[in-house]
Amino acid sequence: MGEPSTGMLHHIELWVPDLPRAIASWPSRR
Repeated sequence: MGEPSTGMLHHIELWVPDLPRAIASWPSRR
């Protein structure tokens, strides 16, 4: 396992651009 901060940064980097899509699909998930 590498540094936790590095893993988190990488995860957020791929997650941030998907934020708008995730928020837009949240209401339809109900």
